[in-house]
Amino acid sequence: MTIEQGSKHSHEEEHKHGERNHPIPKRAITRRKLLTAMGMTGVALASKYLLSAGQASAYAAADDATVTNSVYGGGSNGPAGTRVVWLHAKDGGAKGDGQTDDAPALLRLLGRLRDGERATLYFSKGSYRIGSGIAFASTLDLRFDNGACLVPDAGVQVTIDARICAGPNAIFAGQGSVAGSMRGTRLYPQWWGAKGDGTADDTPAIQAALSLAKLTGGVNVYLMSGVYKVTDSLRIYNHTRLELEHNAVVKRCHDNSFLFNGDQGAQYEGYGGHGNIVIEGGTWDGNVEQYPDSFAGLNIAHARHVTIRNTTIKDISWGHAIEINSSSEVLIEHCRLVGFLNAPDGSRNYAEAVQIDIPTGSAFPWYGKYDGTPSDNVTVRGCYFGASGTPGTTAWGGGVGNHSAIHDVWTRNIKIVDNTFDRLGYWAVRLFKFNDCLVRGNAMYGCGGGVVVNAPGANTESTKDRDGVQHGTPQTGSRALIADNIIVGTTQYEGISCTGSGDVKAEHTIIARNLITDAAPAKTSILITRSRSVQVVGNQVERTRRGIYAENTFDLMAIDNQIEETDYEGIWLAKGGNYAIRGNMLKRLGKHGIYVTETDGFEIAGNRIDSAGVAGAGLYAGIKLENAAVRGSVHDNAVRMPSQGAQNRYGLEIASNCGEVETFNNVLAGAEQAYMNGSPGSGDRFRLYAPDGSCYQLSVDNSGALQAVKLI
Repeated sequence: MTIEQGSKHSHEEEHKHGERNHPIPKRAITRRKLLTAMGMTGVALASKYLLSAGQASAYAAADDATVTNSVYGGGSNGPAGTRVVWLHAKDGGAKGDGQTDDAPALLRLLGRLRDGERATLYFSKGSYRIGSGIAFASTLDLRFDNGACLVPDAGVQVTIDARICAGPNAIFAGQGSVAGSMRGTRLYPQWWGAKGDGTADDTPAIQAALSLAKLTGGVNVYLMSGVYKVTDSLRIYNHTRLELEHNAVVKRCHDNSFLFNGDQGAQYEGYGGHGNIVIEGGTWDGNVEQYPDSFAGLNIAHARHVTIRNTTIKDISWGHAIEINSSSEVLIEHCRLVGFLNAPDGSRNYAEAVQIDIPTGSAFPWYGKYDGTPSDNVTVRGCYFGASGTPGTTAWGGGVGNHSAIHDVWTRNIKIVDNTFDRLGYWAVRLFKFNDCLVRGNAMYGCGGGVVVNAPGANTESTKDRDGVQHGTPQTGSRALIADNIIVGTTQYEGISCTGSGDVKAEHTIIARNLITDAAPAKTSILITRSRSVQVVGNQVERTRRGIYAENTFDLMAIDNQIEETDYEGIWLAKGGNYAIRGNMLKRLGKHGIYVTETDGFEIAGNRIDSAGVAGAGLYAGIKLENAAVRGSVHDNAVRMPSQGAQNRYGLEIASNCGEVETFNNVLAGAEQAYMNGSPGSGDRFRLYAPDGSCYQLSVDNSGALQAVKLI
């Protein structure tokens, strides 16, 4: 007996007793008898494998797909105590002919059920016109055969809180609307008519699925393999999971951005916009060969709890692959961000693939509020940044960062870890007025620069507050840890740069255990300017103009670094103070090993300098102090000359314009002289303390005689 015959028989028996709306009697039925009555089609439906041309992966159903569970459910009473309620849409008189209003018939059919009674409602092939509102409760399962479709009239809403089981075919049509929770069912745009063939416009279908979240509080939308042509920006809302199969492609065929988490012109406050969003899988193709106008990819603002993972974003023109603005608790992981189309005049060479931004009308013009909400707790992890190979495009300008700010607002708690930046034209990472940042474990190959910590200039757009009032004075970020990165072959800038703005210092930066090789010509591997409280520890630097350059900086420690093959100095210190340079190993240096100028307060201790001055014989020193380098200590260092080739002139040279420099216990070598001191107020001497607390300064004259001078 087929389902249709069984349902017809049941319907006729009901009318014999004159009980059209009487509840269906509770009669137990054995599994064998039920499956025999259902026939092969019924078994297939009950086991959740509808007739879908082999595309079983598209069905939205429970995980357990056994016949027994599908028929009897998962209740603890088991088959012996569970009555099966199976309804055919046509049992209530529904025609499915596209002309008859089937809403009354469906309502009569549903009226047979007791309150809260669970049932399965099956729609066979046909167009079921819905002329008035109808609701399918969460106690129902709706099962659609291929070719079955609900067609609500204009102005009519079908509310579905039931679970849906259907193949990748259109099950909704007409001018009306569909709402409801659908009991957590995975939604397929094909249900609203999407084709995924790269030709049909799939925008309305995808948006219809996404828009359900505005009415239901959350949806799970799934794009199967295919090419989905979109002709306008998509909008995503609260509590939405948008999942693309690996071979699913959203292809942009318009002049706007891919996606926004809100409506144009809306006003969201703080982190109170649309959040709790997951976007994962597939590819977002900017299609810039056909649509080269400027746009951004995925745009998130005023949100909390957003995850973007395992997706490819390809070919963006001028803008950003991912814009995170005024949002908190964001994770971007295992994404491929490839292909960038610069402005014709080259003016967008700095654009970041991932921009972590602030809410201003110029930074995010689509919706507000422009209330100064900072982006907070954003992680970018395990992503690849590079080129797509599309003609006319290049790799990205920047990788992760920002280039605008608001006075008294700091982007904060940013983690950029374990990413690969491949031949980007600008900085791989740019921390522009960021607080509390971690940049760790990244690989940067052939980029314009590695990592930069910097700040706005004075009297710029970035020194205005959220109300547009100009404050003039720049502000810097603080507390950045840049560690364990590999930076190879920069093309324009330094490997790592930390700089404040004017007299305002960048503060509390640690640069540790990075490997930096082959910095750009005329560029330093590690540059520190206009900064305070900086540690440069345990880095390895090779083949560079200078290893470490610090200027206008205070409270700097450079400890245990290895620097080899520089064109100029290994370490250069200028116009600052309170420098501690300890335990570094410097080899094959073009000019001075360590050079200190215009510095008040420094310690140079325990360093090993091998083969300084190889750029010119007899011109340079292992350690050189000049131009008002004062109040310093140089001790326990070793300077060795190369056995052949150009040799350093002095091991240690102190110019006459220096003062109050104490040196002791150094092992020095120089082609002309090991130790050259032209400063009257400086000398090589020890301080020793007697048991009574007296302090004596010991030195030696040219005859080798020791001299002791009591200081205290």
